[in-house]
Amino acid sequence: MTAVAPRPTHDVPTTPGSAMTVQVRSVTAADGVVISVSGAIGDREAALLSRCLHAQLESEPALLVVDLSRVPSCDHTGRHVLGLVRERAEATGTELRLADLGHPDAREWLTEAGLL
Repeated sequence: MTAVAPRPTHDVPTTPGSAMTVQVRSVTAADGVVISVSGAIGDREAALLSRCLHAQLESEPALLVVDLSRVPSCDHTGRHVLGLVRERAEATGTELRLADLGHPDAREWLTEAGLL
């Protein structure tokens, strides 16, 4: 197991012109990480999200929570990224949770993508 300790809380820099924000929070008691995403996920944002999620999986946390409550839409590229992250989490024994699906459209696009 690679010992890469995530910082307690930090924002991930986004690309210019992107309305998406990503915040990473370590949850020491659960040996986990919470990734809070805000804004629509398109091609450019999906690439950033992929890098962020895969970087967190490098430390093999017991739990990875992706909070999508502030994501109004996610294109096919973003859904593909979430699917790949799910597969990698399963392969490494990390429990992946998609949390707080508060946005009305989130459940629909996650279901269509087979992520729920």
